[in-house]
This record gives sequence, C-alpha cells and structure tokens, in this order.
Amino acid sequence: MAAFDILLMYKTLSAGNKRAFDRRIRAGAVIGSILVAALIAMAVGGLRSVRPGHAITYGNDVPAFSAAGKRSERSGVLLEYPIVF
Repeated sequence: MAAFDILLMYKTLSAGNKRAFDRRIRAGAVIGSILVAALIAMAVGGLRSVRPGHAITYGNDVPAFSAAGKRSERSGVLLEYPIVF
C-alpha cells in the first residue's frame, strides 16, 4: 500500500475515524520519540561511564601480569563433583 493510497483512504474516512487515526499517529510519534530519547541518553551515559583505567591501551608499557605470560594449569578434572545418571 503506497502513501498515496493511504491519503485517498484518509480523505474518505468519517470525522470520528479521522480523529482516531490522528490519535494513533500522535501516540506512535510520542512513543517513538521517548524511545529515541532513551537510546540517546543510554549512548551518552555509556560514553561517560568509561574511565581511563578501563580502556585498553597499547604502548611500551606491558602489564606486569598478562595472560600470555601465565602458565595454564590443568588438572584434567572438569567438574568438582561426579555426575551420576
């Protein structure tokens, strides 16, 4: 259904149906605006929540404890408790 068809159908609606249609369009616009505002607020809040200590930086400074330098210790035991069927 094209926009032109919707306009033709809108012109043929009764006054009560036009008001109901307008209310639905306004309600959808208000709800959409609220959702967009919430998304923008979350995006701005997310940008401000990152502190310098949280960022991963690459440079000459290598952390004293890194995952690459750590030996993996595996005992072969996957679960602490035996599985009983």
